Amino acid sequence: MKLILRIFLISIFFINFSFAEIVEKINVKGNQRITKETVVAFGSIEFNKNYNSDDVNEIIKRLYKTDFFETIKITIDDKTMFIELQEKPVIQNLDIRGVKSKKILELLQENFSLKSKATFSNYLLKKDTAMVKSLLTSAGYYFVDLKVLKTLNDNNSVDLIYDINLGEKSKIYSIEFIGNKFFKDRTLKRIITSEEDKFWKFISSKKFLNEERISLDKRLLTSYYKNKGFYKVNVVSNHVVFDEGKGFKLTFNIESGKRYMFGDVKFDISDDLDKKYFSKIADTLPDLKDEHYSMKKMSKILEKITSISIYKNLEFINSTVKETVKGNKVDIIINIEQLEKFYVERINILGNTITKDNVIRSAMITDEGDPFNYLLLNKSVNNIKSKRLFAKVEGNVKDGSQKDLKIIEIEVEEKPTGELSAGAGAGTSGTSFQFGVKENNWLGNGISLEANVKISDESLKGKFAVTNPNYNYSGNAITTSLESTTTDKLSDYGYKTSKTGIIFNTFFEQYEDFFVSPTISIFGEKLDTNTNASTQLRKQDGSYFDADLQYSLVKDKRNQKFQPTDGFRYSFTQKLPLYSDGSTMINGLDSSSYYSFNENFIGSFRFYSRAATTLSNNDDVRISDRIYIPSRYLRGFEYGKIGPKDSGDYIGGNYAAAASAILSMPNAFTNFQNTELSWFFDAGNVWGVDYNSTLSESSSLRSSMGLAVDWVTPVGPFTFSYALPITKDDTDKTESVRFNIGTTF
Repeated sequence: MKLILRIFLISIFFINFSFAEIVEKINVKGNQRITKETVVAFGSIEFNKNYNSDDVNEIIKRLYKTDFFETIKITIDDKTMFIELQEKPVIQNLDIRGVKSKKILELLQENFSLKSKATFSNYLLKKDTAMVKSLLTSAGYYFVDLKVLKTLNDNNSVDLIYDINLGEKSKIYSIEFIGNKFFKDRTLKRIITSEEDKFWKFISSKKFLNEERISLDKRLLTSYYKNKGFYKVNVVSNHVVFDEGKGFKLTFNIESGKRYMFGDVKFDISDDLDKKYFSKIADTLPDLKDEHYSMKKMSKILEKITSISIYKNLEFINSTVKETVKGNKVDIIINIEQLEKFYVERINILGNTITKDNVIRSAMITDEGDPFNYLLLNKSVNNIKSKRLFAKVEGNVKDGSQKDLKIIEIEVEEKPTGELSAGAGAGTSGTSFQFGVKENNWLGNGISLEANVKISDESLKGKFAVTNPNYNYSGNAITTSLESTTTDKLSDYGYKTSKTGIIFNTFFEQYEDFFVSPTISIFGEKLDTNTNASTQLRKQDGSYFDADLQYSLVKDKRNQKFQPTDGFRYSFTQKLPLYSDGSTMINGLDSSSYYSFNENFIGSFRFYSRAATTLSNNDDVRISDRIYIPSRYLRGFEYGKIGPKDSGDYIGGNYAAAASAILSMPNAFTNFQNTELSWFFDAGNVWGVDYNSTLSESSSLRSSMGLAVDWVTPVGPFTFSYALPITKDDTDKTESVRFNIGTTF
């Protein structure tokens, strides 16, 4: 047997050797565009070398990999290698017809695998055709008629024409939520970004069916439910049904499951880390037990660990979360461990065709040369996402040039960043209309530009603002805005005020949940009066210059900004004159507290106060600086129609205070999915007249109680309240019924 095997192996060797032949010449046929030298280089062919059949097969493979050739045949005879080729045609022209949108055209051209002057491939043509249909569908064009016309030219080139008939853009005529969804449709519609098509929504693009937007809606709904304790929520959005003559009905199937509480939450810290660094956070973990599970609360804990890794120089730590369900509780163990030491060799930014690299890099916590840390990488990715400039952000890690080096690749996908908005409102307080334009990524610098105008029965307001979200790489946003406001009451009360100026503002988190917002404003004001105005008011006629410093200190511990159910928010505001024709100082204190009795009853208490005084005994508070109670704090009375009066006009006061106690019932009347009911008790007062001691201050407590209904109508949100005044002054104008309806275009 061994003898037979040896004979077989020797015979194979001689057969393979017998096919080998030294190549001294190379003959190439069939090449038109590609030179002989290029073919030799592509095939890595060497002269005066022995080539057997295996070597020839490798050459053929290398030539096919170039994707330049349709067929390849190689033979060797008399020390000459004969290469017969058939080149693939080249795309001479590639044209897209039927698409007028510049953005869609650019997006298509960026994603084409086949491009002008490139080699044609039937495989890539099929891939590009599928890409075009998918991209147009995701943009809302579900009825695309696509024809690909291919013309073969005499010079072995092809012309490609994508003939596209977009058809009507797919509109959403109805959005429904089914399943065990727990919350009302009214609440869920406010969370998602998609909206139903209405004839007046001629500006909004959210009415069009868009796959990316639907995916975003699913994420928003999932986050909302998980923050409310529904740990195992499942949101499905594959119910998209087309109704002829109407459009698409988008249905979200939500299986909320049962509500879960936090069980035991604790750290598991590796022995090579000093546990004292995490002791403050560890002490707060037992407080979570028996509270409703919240993904947001877990995120805050992980953010604190990330902060410790930055400020305590624990660059090589990582945290992972292990969650175990036991009954209706979720036990959580947060593992914190020391990792192998790596450093960032390089950070590559990919996919940003508009946004400049420095905008993305400025959002990153880690930099080239820093210790590599997954916590900081994830935080950096979240920071980039929070800019809301990209449809997608991914952070990937690759090995570097050395064993202890890592390469970070941040890949982004650009999205449109311009916005148009319009809105209108009507109610017992009057009518209003507003229009706005916004660009969130001006010239790719991440700078926001915004212009808007608002018109109401008695006023006209205009604003143009520029916001730099990372001024001087400080991480803080700086907003500069030009504003102009005109309030005209000449015909009724004999005065008109016009204010125009500039505002510089910033807002930042100084400590955990503690925010500071300093503002400098410079305004010119003109006050015109006529004979209908009071004598004291006519004395204020003239022009004024005011340069003021205003700041706000805010402590915000609400569980969420949208419809909070727990926590509180306190704020103190003060406005001081720096260089001014007046000397008015305004102080304000606001608070709001929330408590969830159960899923059906949510209590809240709100407090509002303002005081306008002058720093000089010779000055009075100007009419434009006088204080009124916002209408939402005192229902049952017409806005601005309580307190001191001068010549029949309610002039506001030097002081104002109001408080409201509200009991909301979000799940009342389950058959009315777009309605929310609440009971309220409001109380407030406006008093103080510094410019005329003979006027009555009308200082008495006003109060009311009643019922409020929030209803999402087919037209837009409708608010209605019925209030019964309990205490009032004889000069007050009451308003038992108040309603307002608004919409966006």
